[in-house]
Amino acid sequence: MIATKRRIEKSTGILNATPSYDTATEFTDGAYHTFVTAHCIECGEAGVLHWNTGGNHPDFVARKYRGMGWHFDAYKPKKCVCPACVAGRKPAPHMADAGGLFKDSHYENVTQEEPDDMAKSNSYTPPVTDTAVLRAAVAHMEADDYNRTLTSHEKAKVRGVLDSHFDDQIGRYIDNYDDQRVGKETNLPWALVAEYRELAYGPLKADPIVEAVKAEAVVLRQEFTELSHAMDALRDRIVKVEGRLVNVEAKAKKL
Repeated sequence: MIATKRRIEKSTGILNATPSYDTATEFTDGAYHTFVTAHCIECGEAGVLHWNTGGNHPDFVARKYRGMGWHFDAYKPKKCVCPACVAGRKPAPHMADAGGLFKDSHYENVTQEEPDDMAKSNSYTPPVTDTAVLRAAVAHMEADDYNRTLTSHEKAKVRGVLDSHFDDQIGRYIDNYDDQRVGKETNLPWALVAEYRELAYGPLKADPIVEAVKAEAVVLRQEFTELSHAMDALRDRIVKVEGRLVNVEAKAKKL
């Protein structure tokens, strides 16, 4: 398959815009065939279209994907969601944790099972109070909280914060936000927030002003170190010369 560079046709009238899909062409059965591929920002699912309409104008591509049930933006990959994720049909691995106490993540829709059911679905002794049930479930969830992926609902919460406080053009947070703060506001592990942010919005980029200051600090530290070594060598020389001077002066007095 020969990958082609993603582009926007001049007829769109949009300058420096990049479509949210890829195009590729392969030669099979004596003819060239063009394929359009988009990826779901939620689950990474690839949606591939055999595109033989004679042109891949972004508006036509977006219309085709929407007709297939996608939430689709021709120029924003982070707003492309496959039909399964749109309908919420894909269960997350952690949805059946804590003996079925949670129907969604982070302590939503908490219900208490009967003690017999609890004993069947968990290895620990069934708690006898609502508080004990909740604590056991929370402990169970927190143990596995980092070994999972975010649900569609959680990703939507994270995107809501990132859209307001992360500039994906410069690759940095604004308004004194960071992954830890987003995790705190969304009640999610910040490591999972960082993983999703890098996937959907890109990696963090260094501030050129900060990097320039750091580089200057490195140069000054090196210069300071060299001067310090020179001063140490000069002190050693002064001590030796002073010793020789004392000896010579004492010898002169005896003459």
